[in-house]
Amino acid sequence: MFTEVVGDNGWVYTVPNYVMLDALIIHRDVAPFKRVRARIDLPSSIDPWVFEERIKDALKDGRIKSVRVKVGETWQSTSLYQAVIEVLADGKADGEEIKDLVLREAVRIRNELSKQQ
Repeated sequence: MFTEVVGDNGWVYTVPNYVMLDALIIHRDVAPFKRVRARIDLPSSIDPWVFEERIKDALKDGRIKSVRVKVGETWQSTSLYQAVIEVLADGKADGEEIKDLVLREAVRIRNELSKQQ
């Protein structure tokens, strides 16, 4: 309900959240990074460690600072799992373009690994 801000003088200022949100200005042009998330279902026959290694190699791009893969479960099937790919990209990069790249590479790698089995 409230946000507390500590001033340089040590005083604590309490500001209602609606005031903070009403006055909020987002400077997307000067953001140092962008966080992009993409999800893809993978067959359980694909080793998640291998997938993670391959996607990290595929996404070595000057615009991408780091790649992290988390594994989740899908409730619809026991033969699939979900990979959540989190990318930290340069703030000037186009987020939609990065997400497109991530998903294209993920699909390509899934298809290659599926054929190997």
